[in-house]
Amino acid sequence: MITVTNEEFQTLAIQSFRYCLGRMTYAVDDNCEFNQKYWHLFTNNTRELITRELSDGVRRHEDDVESGRYDKYQRGELGSNFDYRTWKNLLEWINKQA
Repeated sequence: MITVTNEEFQTLAIQSFRYCLGRMTYAVDDNCEFNQKYWHLFTNNTRELITRELSDGVRRHEDDVESGRYDKYQRGELGSNFDYRTWKNLLEWINKQA
């Protein structure tokens, strides 16, 4: 077992979220599962940051789709459509927690 302080845990949670946001990889699903599993351990600051940045990302992705700003690989702000749906599901889950 590895022990980290609460401050270290919060920092790692934020850093892993920011790293995964916009990626097209299995890590997106892993990160969303992690956020749901440990949401109850996140501080209000961590929750607010993730919620705000995820909401902004979803909005920008949807704007990209609506305006046709997808790149040649059909990627928007949050990656592919599959990744977008995974992030959107997390945001909907988060909003139900409030």
